[in-house]
Amino acid sequence: MKENRITHLIIAIVALLLAFGLRIDNLGEMPVRFDEAFSVWLSNMEFANFTERTASDIHPPLYYWFFHLWTRLAGTSEFAIRAIAVFFSLITAAAVYVFTHRMSQNRLAASLTLLLITLSPFHIQWSQDARMYAQVTMFASLALYAYLRMFCLCDRGAHCGQQVNCSARARQSFSLLPSGSCRGGALLAIAGTGVTLTHYFGGIIVIIITIHCLFHWRQFRSGRRQFAIAIGIIAAAFLLWAAYAIGLIRRDPGYASFQPVYTFWLMATLFAVNKSIHIGKYLPASLLVSAILFVGIVLTWCHRRRDAILILLGCLLPPASIAVAALPFFPFHIHSLSERYFVICAPFVFAGWGISLAAMLQRRRLRLIGLAATAGLLILNAHLAGEQRDARYFKDDYRSMMETIAALTTSDEKVFVFSARFALQVFYYLDQAGYDAPKDANARYINVTGVPVGYVDDWPAMMGRAFSGFPRFWLIEIEAANDDPLGKRIKWIEDHYFRIFRIPIGRNSISLYSIDPTDQIPESAAIIPPVVTEARPGDQVRIGVPAGAKVDLVHSGQVIDTRLSDTWMLHQFDIYPFYFNGLYELRVADKSYPFVITHSQDFPGDV
Repeated sequence: MKENRITHLIIAIVALLLAFGLRIDNLGEMPVRFDEAFSVWLSNMEFANFTERTASDIHPPLYYWFFHLWTRLAGTSEFAIRAIAVFFSLITAAAVYVFTHRMSQNRLAASLTLLLITLSPFHIQWSQDARMYAQVTMFASLALYAYLRMFCLCDRGAHCGQQVNCSARARQSFSLLPSGSCRGGALLAIAGTGVTLTHYFGGIIVIIITIHCLFHWRQFRSGRRQFAIAIGIIAAAFLLWAAYAIGLIRRDPGYASFQPVYTFWLMATLFAVNKSIHIGKYLPASLLVSAILFVGIVLTWCHRRRDAILILLGCLLPPASIAVAALPFFPFHIHSLSERYFVICAPFVFAGWGISLAAMLQRRRLRLIGLAATAGLLILNAHLAGEQRDARYFKDDYRSMMETIAALTTSDEKVFVFSARFALQVFYYLDQAGYDAPKDANARYINVTGVPVGYVDDWPAMMGRAFSGFPRFWLIEIEAANDDPLGKRIKWIEDHYFRIFRIPIGRNSISLYSIDPTDQIPESAAIIPPVVTEARPGDQVRIGVPAGAKVDLVHSGQVIDTRLSDTWMLHQFDIYPFYFNGLYELRVADKSYPFVITHSQDFPGDV
């Protein structure tokens, strides 16, 4: 028994180290998406301002409170804003391990659970995101562990009246709390409050725990009072927040864009292969992986019914709740379905898989099937995690654009962003570029405004109001055709202003407009080095240089492309499929800027 404990302890330590490595690797090598930029934008506000804005954005405030403090300590680089999510995810992995062990009293099940969550591309993805999903999963895992610790669901028929047996079990497990007590009421109150104040779907975890406890209430001979107090604390904390937020929460009057039953299919596909589009292609894999979970629940039901019921509730109630929230009569219903909603199911799914595989491996007749299923799941997750890592690299979507704005403009020059929905990413990268311009109380640059995109009848009047009083301005176009497919707003601008200067940047651009056709073209001595270190076919590598400076793209000492302009220009070099893998460099006079071209994917980001 001692050797077995040591073996599983070594597995746990190695798995947690691997989990850390997989989640910290390439952490800063991905452009910040809109929701992450939104987190950073809120964190730059005053405490009262971002708490109120959080309520109106349909989220409780706890993550943003943590994130506000974190960015004050660590900064707002791509790596820094995601690092706190990695920390939360490691606690989640450890908590899921002890949750599974305390529920099943099977170290093999706990070790398999830990290995699966370590390699899971779905969990890795949301462990590298500057949003609240890693935090809510952490609190969910801790709440489940606290619940089991509280009532000590040990062997079949065991209960907290068996104090000697239960204490012995507690000393044998890798506990998150000091040994000697079976009651996790304090931890349940803290974790339950944390999960409900991090994300509204986190309340489903508390509901699952409460339903399961009530269903087995008569079997729990101790801890009832502590459980009731913990649930009361959780409810009181949530109701206090709800009383503040109820009048601020945004309501979506539209109808859901998906069928409610689709939630179960999407959840199965996400945990099986981490795909959320074209999921019909992955139906066989999803069914096979789901069958492993189902077999485990059946096997568990025969001997540990309480455990099976908890896993069933955790796998079925969250997607069912999401489906109900998609119905039009639900006051705060979900308009569109997103993969991030299912992260809270992770503790149940991984625990179910671990228990299922262990049950098969420990039955002689099912051992071969168990070995095949275990190897298959681990290999599949390792392969998908490798694909995901390969897809996570930095593409120059916004950084060079914003560094160009910082280099060519002054703080009092007006800048418009088309479309307005990208404004927060613009603000984020302007901050990273060191853009020196004043901000308002909501952390928005005073001189940067999103072009209105609302579909109104009198849109020319709307455009006139927006641009009134600005004889000269800069325009940042980011996927403008998505919000203005007929080009009406751009045509209005060009009918009323002269384009003095334009820098094309992929499908986007930066332009200077003026009512004076002889207005001065801006000049700068600034050199903007490439921000990418790796490029793939379909990418562009960009470098900003002064007028008259020649830029050469060089590989193995041979010049393969050249750019020259009589104005300051952000030159972009397209990376073609016929370029060889290897080290390249951009040369400007006596300066050299190296980067690597790799063909590890045909199209960057597609896996």
